[in-house]
Parts: sequence; structure tokens; C-alpha cells
Amino acid sequence: MWDTCKFAFAVHSGAIGLSVGLYQYSLDKQLELRAPAIALLSLALLVGLFLLFMMARVRVYFVAASRYINEQRALHLSLQPLGFVNSTGYYSDATQPKYFTWRSTQVWALCLVALLNAASGATVVFLLLAQWSYVTSAAMAGLVTTLAVQLTAVRRHLDRCESLTTSQAVWGKGRKT
Repeated sequence: MWDTCKFAFAVHSGAIGLSVGLYQYSLDKQLELRAPAIALLSLALLVGLFLLFMMARVRVYFVAASRYINEQRALHLSLQPLGFVNSTGYYSDATQPKYFTWRSTQVWALCLVALLNAASGATVVFLLLAQWSYVTSAAMAGLVTTLAVQLTAVRRHLDRCESLTTSQAVWGKGRKT
């Protein structure tokens, strides 16, 4: 997850830096280079959305494996092998961890990539409306909107997985009956 975040940071910071550089160069040389800059940022945003989707899938796989291990641990500990009791309270709840929880570093990594995607989206808005007097407000609105849409989609997807069997959550085959 963190390697994906580092890659996303490199993609977005490079794309934003290059795009702003192209825009500044176009102002200095009286060229129109906003279209290539916007195309570069749009490509970065598409890559970022793919990375966000991939990271959400990794979270689903992680939760599925963790819950399975917890289930096996609970069974083993219920037999109290050699008189062993789980006095430390080590994880044995097969309903944990939750797919979406703010305590998860994986969820924070998802938020970070969503923020990077939103920064690229806001830069696109800035470049599209560069001649407009309220360009900064529009770019900030683009950032907030893009971030909110992504986080809402990820949250809904992960929350939906709670109502599915593990196979359905991992493979996406319908709702649990």
C-alpha cells in the first residue's frame, strides 16, 4: 500500500509540476500549451483512479485473510490446547477487522491517494479556467468535489463488502442472501 502511495505521489507531483511548467512556459513564450498540460494531468488522474481502485481491492483481500485467520484462531483457542487460554485477548473475532475503519493505515493510504488525485483534478480545473477571475475558488471546489466523490465511492464499496460473503466481497458475485 505504501509503495503504491509513493508511486502515486511521484506520478501526481511529476504531472502537476510538468503541467504548471508548461503553462508558465506558454505564458512566457505566447504559446498555447494548456491542452498538453491538461492531457498529462488527465492521464495522471486516470492512473491515480486505477491505483485507488487497486488499493481498495488490497484492503478487501487483507480483511478477508485477516478474518479467516481470526476464525481459525478462535476455533483453536476454544479447545484450550494444553490449557492455553487467550489471556492476552489476541484477535479471534471473525468479524474483525472492518472493511472500512478510520483506524486502518490502509484506509489512510486510500485517502492520501484520493487527495493526490484531487490535486491533479484541481490543477485541471485551474488550467481550464485560468483566464477566469475566480479560478482559485473554482480549483478549490474541484479539489473538494473530486476528493469527496472518491472517498464516498471507496467508503460505499468497503461498507458494502460487510453485507457480502467473503467470496462475494473478493470476487464481486452478487449480494449475500
